[in-house]
Amino acid sequence: RFVSERNKAQRLIRPIPGMALFFPSYFWHGVRPYEKEAIRHSMAFDVI
Repeated sequence: RFVSERNKAQRLIRPIPGMALFFPSYFWHGVRPYEKEAIRHSMAFDVI
């Protein structure tokens, strides 16, 4: 299989104000350090 933008192993998603991103918990994920003065909100939850 060829690697393309849709099936590559790693993706960088740049946030925009008001953005919500949902993904399964088994996806490896991480964030870069937040260095701004404004508050960053983050939520984690399980859906059953």
